[in-house]
Amino acid sequence: MMERLGVGRTPLREALFRLVQENLVENVPRRGHFVAQLSASDFFSLFEVRRELEALSARLAARRVSPDLLERLATLVEEARQGVAEGNRDPVWNLEVDERFHLIVAEAANNAHLKEAVARYYGLSVRALYKSHLSVALISEELWAYEGMVEALRAGDAKAAEDVMRAHLDIDPIKDIMSAAAGGADAATEAANAGARPKRVSP
Repeated sequence: MMERLGVGRTPLREALFRLVQENLVENVPRRGHFVAQLSASDFFSLFEVRRELEALSARLAARRVSPDLLERLATLVEEARQGVAEGNRDPVWNLEVDERFHLIVAEAANNAHLKEAVARYYGLSVRALYKSHLSVALISEELWAYEGMVEALRAGDAKAAEDVMRAHLDIDPIKDIMSAAAGGADAATEAANAGARPKRVSP
């Protein structure tokens, strides 16, 4: 792996340590590092935290957003509208727009610790979605949330902003897995792992 990535042993160990800390990789004694299997409980815990963080982020953003950040968010929404009108279904573009949306709202909350937490859990949730073979929603399906957030922030309506964010994160596949996890259903774990076998990530 060091040869493939062109890095030394120390940076690689540090990267693997961070992945272990984030529960994305498992360190198995005398065997090496493996991609962690995602249980229903893991999925539930991850999105439960993210949902509350982003709800708080939206609520604070409605009270603290600066004119500059509000303009940046409005510009992003216009960019999203244009992309939808052009039929842009590129997953990379869709993910980039969605990430920018969440991070601008987090920045507008004017709390550095919250912004850092939102960014971290956004990244973790995207990895979890891909690992579970769940697709990221297209911008065309989420444009209403972006537009609603701009309206709520312009109005300084904290409750409306929080409601929009919670609804935006209430994605059906995630909701199904979280509901099953809360009830302790074995099917939830199967859905979260989607039959994926462990993948070795360390030599």
